[in-house]
Amino acid sequence: MTAIADWLVRGRRPARFTLACIATAFFGVVMVVTQGGAAVAPGREALLGDVLVLAGALCWVVYTMGTEMFRGWSALKLTALTLIPGSIGLILVTAALVPLGVATIPSWGDIRAVSGELAFLAVIGVAASFICWNAGARRIGTLNTMLMMNLIPVVTFTIGFLQGRRFVASELVGAAVVIGALAANNLYLRRTARTAAARAAAIGDNRPRPT
Repeated sequence: MTAIADWLVRGRRPARFTLACIATAFFGVVMVVTQGGAAVAPGREALLGDVLVLAGALCWVVYTMGTEMFRGWSALKLTALTLIPGSIGLILVTAALVPLGVATIPSWGDIRAVSGELAFLAVIGVAASFICWNAGARRIGTLNTMLMMNLIPVVTFTIGFLQGRRFVASELVGAAVVIGALAANNLYLRRTARTAAARAAAIGDNRPRPT
């Protein structure tokens, strides 16, 4: 999504190697999620869930590309000015959905029962994660940042393994494919950056010196 959006909006066509890495990583994700085809039997609810996940991923693409317009801002400032309107928007949407019966307001007892989980989600899952995301995007760029999102299913299954779940061979192969694609693209981008820097330095050294 990011590569195509960046290509269409800004005309910056990614390198063929990067496109190949994106396709390879996505293939690895499919292997992990579908267990090599054994888990492919989506019903109506599953398809709706897939659409919502894709919509969420598209939102991340738009957000991450948009942050390039605010390069002078720190990760903390960008996070704060993102969460404030985002929180207001959530309140307004919830206020509209409650009268329609789509959403319900939990009782104080329900909130107290999950207060620890809510605190973790708010502080670590949202605030700290946003700061890390924005800081990371500054360092490695939009395309590489979004490519790293392919690691999310791998991390999820790693947590499942630590909780006692065991995996089939296709899941392990898929995880290896994702990690390999990420590593290959990162090494490629590093080499490309070094080559560009060396070429720029050589051009600078060959310029005529003033007498």
